[in-house]
Amino acid sequence: MKFEVEYSGNKQILEEQNTLGIFVSRSRTKYSLEIAHEIVIQFHSLYIFYITLPAYERLNLQNHPGRFVVIYDSENWYKRKSIKSELDIKVKNNEVVDRKTEYLFLDLFVAQKVRNILILEATRYSKNLEIIGTYCAERGLNVFCLPGRITDPSSTGTNKMIFNGAIPLYSLDLLNV
Repeated sequence: MKFEVEYSGNKQILEEQNTLGIFVSRSRTKYSLEIAHEIVIQFHSLYIFYITLPAYERLNLQNHPGRFVVIYDSENWYKRKSIKSELDIKVKNNEVVDRKTEYLFLDLFVAQKVRNILILEATRYSKNLEIIGTYCAERGLNVFCLPGRITDPSSTGTNKMIFNGAIPLYSLDLLNV
């Protein structure tokens, strides 16, 4: 797959070591929203948060403190002026792919740039997030997953990832790595 990358902002931020990629499924709940906000507030001085634009918007992080690197596709690059981030990265895929593959591509780009990842929610249909978790675990990264109720469909994927070896984020203190 061929792609082009364009940067807007502080490229030196890419050299920073304490990085956390944040991932969430399309069907986020109030619980994951609360946890995401708490993590950004509590750890904004420790981490640089890498996140795709769709996840950034779904988690409503626009008015939170923190250093963000936001990953865009070509279609949404124009939105960067309204997003509070230190670095914007446009990843343009030069091949025609469906939207789900495009999102996987953006998520994989994030996963290549970070040292730790957090998957807040994933349904049993969130195959992209399962791929990201497996990819990051194979690279030796810390893969944190937010555990959830076994009756909650938005927790099925993260609970399965925890069963398969991801670190359950049972306390925010675990992010002090």
